[in-house]
Amino acid sequence: MGNSLSGKIALVVDGTSYVGKGIVQAFLEENATVVVPASSVSDIAGLKAALQSVPQDKLVTFLTDIADYAKVKDYADMLYNQFKRIDLAVTYINASRNTRSFLQTDIEEWQTMGNSLTAYFAASRALFTLMQDPGSMYVTMSNAAHLARKPHTSLHHLSSLFQMEIAGLFAREKHKIKTRYHHVYIENVIAPVMVGQFIIKLYCGQAAAPEKIFQCCITKTFHNEIIQAILKD
Repeated sequence: MGNSLSGKIALVVDGTSYVGKGIVQAFLEENATVVVPASSVSDIAGLKAALQSVPQDKLVTFLTDIADYAKVKDYADMLYNQFKRIDLAVTYINASRNTRSFLQTDIEEWQTMGNSLTAYFAASRALFTLMQDPGSMYVTMSNAAHLARKPHTSLHHLSSLFQMEIAGLFAREKHKIKTRYHHVYIENVIAPVMVGQFIIKLYCGQAAAPEKIFQCCITKTFHNEIIQAILKD
């Protein structure tokens, strides 16, 4: 247990996912108050079960539909009024888990991806509005493994591209954003808590090249080329 996030308020959107649970654990281990929205009681139960090795007295959970912008905005306002600030926020949404070819994708899977991308945008839009402290930080994340063209995971690839492009648009409007903003690519995550530890280093100014908008985490060389192409646009 450390204290690098002692007294800080952190929000993790999709903190009940595999990667999200690791991020929540890393933040709790550094003594942050961690707020996690969830879509069901079972998701909250699964999160608490995964966090049995760490104290949960600073874990705050609530039920909401993160794809509904009005609900997200209301809850974000409520949290801001309760805690008076959000120091660190992370949004990671695995928009598609479909492993079939594109022509085999059914409409329900497409709609699920659309709802997830809406949640990604809605959460980001609300947080950019609320996080006005230049010392705060907002991180969006996407899965770099699916940026490579793999016909058998085509919807994975498409959803990752969507998230990357949305992040690029946010970055290009950085002059309108007061909080620090980074987009993190993750790949082949075996220990999700390490992703959370990387974000903590980024927040504390201990990561390499923190002045860049985009950062890589557990990634490959060709993704650096993608990042540079976005930055110079």
